[in-house]
Amino acid sequence: KARRKDRLSDSLLRAVALQKECGGVLHDAANDDIFILEQESALKEFLAGGFYEKAKKVIEFIISAYRRNSFLPYSVNCKGEVLENAPHANSLLPSVAAICANEYLKKTNDSDFIAYNLKAIAKITMAQCDELICSHMPFCGKEKVFYGALPMIAIEYGSLLSDIAFIESGKALLSLSDSL
Repeated sequence: KARRKDRLSDSLLRAVALQKECGGVLHDAANDDIFILEQESALKEFLAGGFYEKAKKVIEFIISAYRRNSFLPYSVNCKGEVLENAPHANSLLPSVAAICANEYLKKTNDSDFIAYNLKAIAKITMAQCDELICSHMPFCGKEKVFYGALPMIAIEYGSLLSDIAFIESGKALLSLSDSL
């Protein structure tokens, strides 16, 4: 248990050190890349460490990045601007908003903040519905199609990883709505 506690502390210290004024947590100290998918793990570290205001800033940053771009980009800078050469979309990204907000609400009971932002969180989450292909979320790029195991055409029929994120974000959104 002591080893796990040390890793948690190291992860928390890293997240604290890499969070910018805008609320986003940098990928590393060497550049200004803020990867949207990494915000969920940073938020969980903040919540575990009792840094609730820092966790709130992560959610505000995710919402701000969505509002600036009308979608959640893969990576942005502190202004929420899409980084050059960054992929523009990923089917996993919209799931981050509701999942982070639900984790935050469970830990803090800050229903005023969630109620104020619920419409934006719902809009981000529901944007995933536009991505459905044959009732599945599209291939997200995080999975591999192994040579011989699955034909390349398999990526046209959805993504288990994206489907799970879509379902979990829907459950998180329902949980948020029920909690208010």
